[in-house]
Amino acid sequence: MAAYGQNNPNVAKAYSNIGLTYLYLGHNEDAKHNCEEAISITELLFGKESQEYAMNMYLMGKIFEKMNKLYQALAYYDIAMGIMEKVLGDTHAATKVIEKDVLRVQSLLGL
Repeated sequence: MAAYGQNNPNVAKAYSNIGLTYLYLGHNEDAKHNCEEAISITELLFGKESQEYAMNMYLMGKIFEKMNKLYQALAYYDIAMGIMEKVLGDTHAATKVIEKDVLRVQSLLGL
């Protein structure tokens, strides 16, 4: 990652991919750490209203859901969905995927 410099979109994507890999392996704290790095970089480069930022917020929601921290997961999902609705619209496939997760977690919480 040093070849690109820390604040580079490729580095953010790498952190996101590493976080996703750790999530699949069940290493939730490592996943969370890498996702936090990706969020920091995407916020700096693209802002909080970008698709890139939204997708990292969604990943953080997945991590918290896997950790069974459902209220935190829902908070991240809500942020991601709000951004995606603004950027891509409420009928876009990516927005619909997040919406399904929001509804599932709300159901698990009895909301």
